[in-house]
Amino acid sequence: EVLGYLTGCDVGEYKTKFFENVPSLEKIKNEKIFYHKQIVKKPNATKIGKKLLFAMFNEAKNRGYSHVICRIVHAPFCNETSISFHEKFGFQKIGSTEENGVTLGNYLKDL
Repeated sequence: EVLGYLTGCDVGEYKTKFFENVPSLEKIKNEKIFYHKQIVKKPNATKIGKKLLFAMFNEAKNRGYSHVICRIVHAPFCNETSISFHEKFGFQKIGSTEENGVTLGNYLKDL
């Protein structure tokens, strides 16, 4: 039974989307950054989100990444659950981006 999954990739092709709108990222633009795109878990799957996130941190560190970045929807609705989950594990809001009428908060975690 699949209890959850996490997706992500090297910032690579997304780099311009992050760096053109978030000046605070300028200082790390030449570092290896992992883009954490999505985490999904089965309802009531206890602590699976935390386990997936920590597995991603460990794998990213082992592959030489120094930072993880993610984007969380702030408008037209605010994903408070995701924001508090990510902040609990050390992500800090570093700016926001507007895309197709959706406001996304950009969050960074140093590894």
